[in-house]
Amino acid sequence: KTLLEFFEDTRGCSYDWIGMIFSQLLPFHIKRKNKWYCSEWIAHALRVSRVIDWKKARIFERAKISPATLHDIISLK
Repeated sequence: KTLLEFFEDTRGCSYDWIGMIFSQLLPFHIKRKNKWYCSEWIAHALRVSRVIDWKKARIFERAKISPATLHDIISLK
């Protein structure tokens, strides 16, 4: 249920191209409201549905969540 609610809350959000490009060029994370990277959206969906423990994964402390980082997070289970 929580995962479906997260999906509905983020439905229509687009890919964060500007955040992705600037995060690669600048030493800090650029996050735009209602914009997501694919792996970032998946990490947050797994967190809100309690598939992964946010205290272990610490996704809020990560500047970027690349596909490789997402793999590492999932491997923490």
